[in-house]
Formats: sequence, C-alpha cells, structure tokens
Amino acid sequence: MTVDLELNSDDAALQASARRFADEVLQPLELPCEEHDGLTPDSAATAKQAVLDHGFAAINHSIDDGGRGLDTFQVMLVEEQWGRVTNALWDVPWRPSIPLAAGTEEQKERFLRPACRGERRDAYAITEAGAGSDVTMVATTARRDTDGWVLNGEKWHVTSGDVADFFLVHAHVDGDPAKATIFLVDKDMPGVRLVRTPKYTHTFVFEHPIFAFDDVHVADDRVLGEIGAAPI
Repeated sequence: MTVDLELNSDDAALQASARRFADEVLQPLELPCEEHDGLTPDSAATAKQAVLDHGFAAINHSIDDGGRGLDTFQVMLVEEQWGRVTNALWDVPWRPSIPLAAGTEEQKERFLRPACRGERRDAYAITEAGAGSDVTMVATTARRDTDGWVLNGEKWHVTSGDVADFFLVHAHVDGDPAKATIFLVDKDMPGVRLVRTPKYTHTFVFEHPIFAFDDVHVADDRVLGEIGAAPI
C-alpha cells in the first residue's frame, strides 16, 4: 500500500500563503518587538490590518461564526509556518478560544463573532497559583445569588490578558470540581482587578498578567454552555 503525502492544490496554496505572511508580516516585527518589549500601537495596528487583508482572522472557527473555517489539518499547515517566527508573534493573528463555539446565539453575537472580526479579543483565565495542568485544583468559585453568579478567585498567566477585553473564566460552582464551568466576563466589570504583570525571560508579543475576580457578579447569560461542562 502506498500513501500519497503530496498536498492538494488548495492546501499547498494555503501553506504558501501562511509562509509569505510569516516572512513578510511577522518576521519584520521580530526586532521591533524585542526592542520595545512588544508592539508599538502603530505596528500593532498595521499587523492587525495585515491579518484581515491576508484572510487569516479566526482560522479556527467556522465561516458561519465569522472565521476562516479551516479544518484541523489546514490549521496545522498554517501554524507550522507562523511558528517559525520568534517572540510568539504567531499570536498576532487572533484565534478566539474554541469553547466560544458552544455559546448561545446571543453569546456568539456579543463575544465570538466580534472576536473573529478582530473587534474584540478574549483571554482564557484558568491557571492559578496552585492549579496548572490539574484543573481539579482550581480554587476560583462561582456561587449562586438571586439573579446570577458571584465569582471569586485569582488567575495567573492569563496570556494576552493585557490586550483582551473579555475573559473565559474557569470556575468551580460551589467549589465543586465536578461542576467546572466557564463564565464570560468583560474586563471592565466591577471586581475585575489587575494584580500585576510578571516579567518573563522571553519576549512575548503580549503579556501574561495576573487578574483577581473579587465578587464579580455575572448574569445567567454569561454561563458558556452548561454548568459543569467546562472542557477539562
């Protein structure tokens, strides 16, 4: 039996386009990113427009939700090319968190589709001081109140949290790991607090801040999917 390892014409063209984007858009940003510890407002705006012009916005989401609609293999072809660039500049082309696809129609209109268009940006808030790969150790809680939920906890290494305007917050309802749930939280909501922005030994195009969620009240329509349905 023989296996054909040649890319079809569409995938080969996609790979070549991703390579050009890496070489012509991302790679020239390497030294400025290193020099300025990130992108300047002007270079960030130029890079954002380039993502739109090259058709690389939200490659991981469906066309119906405003994404490019690439399958897993095609996403790999693209990521392989972008991954050749330093300073994590592969994060310039936004790829909204996959769980957003499980949202209601209203949630998609408010969060996912604007994020796919580059009008909003999300950050996944899950890691904590005592919880990394073992998410059952998450201490952030969500407790029911009269008209919604109250979140309390502190999240570490919230990658891209400096440029995000909303979070997917992984919390345990009533402190029960069996009820791990994702809540959609706007960054400017009362009780959302930037604790600090640690510095790392690498230059990352965006930051990994620590955020606290102090008695953050969210309504029922901010539950993403079902209670206890957070991907773990």
